[in-house]
Amino acid sequence: MDRLKKENDTVEDKWISRDEAMRCLRIKSSTTFQKLRDTGKIRFSQTNKKNILYNRDSLNEYLELNSKDTF
Repeated sequence: MDRLKKENDTVEDKWISRDEAMRCLRIKSSTTFQKLRDTGKIRFSQTNKKNILYNRDSLNEYLELNSKDTF
């Protein structure tokens, strides 16, 4: 039991790539994703010109803020 628990126990990275972030938000359009970043709706970190990582917590927060309550 302990062995299976260790094998299946995965820790999610706090910072993820653009492709992972787009998959998380289920966005296929690069333009739409860029607008979210440009308007400050999602957090990102740019360590150099081409390396941009996105904060997983801010993506989840964005989804929660845009969720609709059931009737």
